[in-house]
Amino acid sequence: HIMLSFHDRNFLSIEQLRQIKSTGLTFRGSGTWPVLEEIIPGYVPSLPTDSTLPDAAVILEQTLDMVKRTSEEKYLLHHEDHDDEMYLIRETDTKSSGLTWKDRYRKINIKPFRFRVNCREDILDSLSVLPARPIILQLDLVLLPIPIKEEGSSGYFPFVLLAANKKTGIIEGMEMLTPHPDLDTMYESVPQKVIDMLLQLKYNPLRIEMQSELLDSLLH
Repeated sequence: HIMLSFHDRNFLSIEQLRQIKSTGLTFRGSGTWPVLEEIIPGYVPSLPTDSTLPDAAVILEQTLDMVKRTSEEKYLLHHEDHDDEMYLIRETDTKSSGLTWKDRYRKINIKPFRFRVNCREDILDSLSVLPARPIILQLDLVLLPIPIKEEGSSGYFPFVLLAANKKTGIIEGMEMLTPHPDLDTMYESVPQKVIDMLLQLKYNPLRIEMQSELLDSLLH
């Protein structure tokens, strides 16, 4: 998504200040400097690209319009049926000769996202013949708040997949993951990473425990 926020001048990056300077606009006072960012899960917030920047202008125009209208019509955002799944949507009127906007209430049922788990079936036989050991492994997938910037690409936050021995607390397996090409693809690679980790450990644990609902859904 695209986010606009306002901060002090010293909060802005050199790139953001350079962009503002190129427009010829100036701002005075604390909390008045605009920061426009494109937010992509797993990546460092950055300036919108040429493909998404035009959307920001439309979004801001419609936001200002709704702020003004909702200050006068208190219940405009809420459907008269008081249905929590009914949302006010602003959309263009295709029947109009010019570009005009209209309100429409739509019911939106949010469905849980289904991952397409990527796992090599040819190595599952190798996993099944590993010796069993009375060890409980605890798995966790953690985002590291240390951004990495590679030349020619956007900065991203790495993830680490950890497997710890519940009894001893020793980390028995660790795998670094990156959100390339996107976060969902990285998540879908986790089952294969866990299998590779077990093959390196050369045993099947008695049980694998996970606190994360995400991990639980990926590995079941």
